[in-house]
Amino acid sequence: MTIGTWIPDWDLFFGIGFHRSPLTHSILPALLIGPIILKMRLPIILIIGFVLGLSSHLFWDIIAYGNVQWIKGGNNDRLFLLANCIALIAAAYLFKIKVHNAT
Repeated sequence: MTIGTWIPDWDLFFGIGFHRSPLTHSILPALLIGPIILKMRLPIILIIGFVLGLSSHLFWDIIAYGNVQWIKGGNNDRLFLLANCIALIAAAYLFKIKVHNAT
């Protein structure tokens, strides 16, 4: 879960040029890293934790008014973060169902 909470801030380390990139502050990191975790055959609970950690980071950026770059308009960046936060929670729920059905 901890890794998911700091992955959105990778834009600070990879020289994207600004903080709160929509590339890192979205569901995209989960879509890119999730399959890698699946191929490693690690417990699915790690994916759920990763996704929920990422979602919690986006949620707190909504609270602290995280200004997402490239998104214009007053609250459009908050709506972007909220939509991605909800999508991540839905993904975690779907993974939970998959785990439950597998047992």
